Amino acid sequence: MLVIFSAGVSLHAADLSDLRYEINGDAVTITDGDIAASGTLVIPGAIEGKSVTRIGGNAFWNCPA
Repeated sequence: MLVIFSAGVSLHAADLSDLRYEINGDAVTITDGDIAASGTLVIPGAIEGKSVTRIGGNAFWNCPA
């Protein structure tokens, strides 16, 4: 899955540090993204050795498309 961030002010290149997530057992849920990030962000299949299994319903709510 690709998530593209773009905005008009003070941007920085998107990377894993732009994601907020929760670890529950062996599963990771992406909960939020940094709206100041720009470019293409590739959500990895695993974070901290745990599988990314879910993206929260409002994880990218305020992120421009």
